[in-house]
Amino acid sequence: MGRGGSAGPTGISVGLDGAARPERLAAAPATDRDAIAIPVDATLAEAERILVSTRLERRGWRRGETAQALGIAPKTLYDKCRAWGLTPDE
Repeated sequence: MGRGGSAGPTGISVGLDGAARPERLAAAPATDRDAIAIPVDATLAEAERILVSTRLERRGWRRGETAQALGIAPKTLYDKCRAWGLTPDE
């Protein structure tokens, strides 16, 4: 990635000057464990809920660990779970 740029899901890096630069992405082969099924017609909010709930389940509902893996604050994760009504199946 170029200096100060950020890679998006399409493999395009945008530098500080705003110019798009194609990048080569080296993706590791996905396993069934890595895959999350998100319908192509899902809204961003629906996709986020699917990702968050799947991560929580796979990490045994350890919210601190899950928040760190998602790159969000634990309070943000708590607030999202509360708003969505997500609770562990105990």
